[in-house]
Amino acid sequence: MQSQAIGIALIVGAARDWGSFDTDNALSYVFVLGLGGLLAGLLALELYMRRSASVSSPASPSSG
Repeated sequence: MQSQAIGIALIVGAARDWGSFDTDNALSYVFVLGLGGLLAGLLALELYMRRSASVSSPASPSSG
């Protein structure tokens, strides 16, 4: 999942070059916003999974 987030971040970063996009076409904006939303969703899922893993993990027994 992290590799997907990195790949999408690179694609969204490449979208900063608006000269290569047809700005008159609405689908260009849909494409960039969709990838940005996908990136945000992946990051939110990653945070959720990390939090739920730390909450649900049992406490380690203390030695002694």
